[in-house]
Amino acid sequence: FSRLDIPDGLMLGGGLPPLQYCAELTTNYQVSWTINASENTGMFQLCSCITADQYMSFGISGNDTRTWMVGADVVVAWVKDDRANAVDYFLTGRGQCSNGSGVCPDTMIWGDQGMNDVYNVTGQVTNGLTCVQYSRL
Repeated sequence: FSRLDIPDGLMLGGGLPPLQYCAELTTNYQVSWTINASENTGMFQLCSCITADQYMSFGISGNDTRTWMVGADVVVAWVKDDRANAVDYFLTGRGQCSNGSGVCPDTMIWGDQGMNDVYNVTGQVTNGLTCVQYSRL
């Protein structure tokens, strides 16, 4: 992959304003965010040069002292048929979701008690750059 260079002034995420913080996670993957502590919510934007059959994900480690998949609270995001998607996942294991165990959407782990804490999803693909912006609790 080549380096992800986003030109100044390019409005991403459906024309929403830029977010407060930004980090380049790899040379091909960037996350931006703003936290609203008074409402206990955050707005996030994931951008990467992915193909139509790929996805991006970002989440909080399942361990307080290091990066750890198991126990992580993650959002998986993609754009398909010009529609942005973002789904809340909880990782109980490293394998494919099976019977509510593994890498599963919250609703598959906790059934009726699980909820997708992701909302206000918007996104677009521009010149090969896929960006999905969402809010979450």
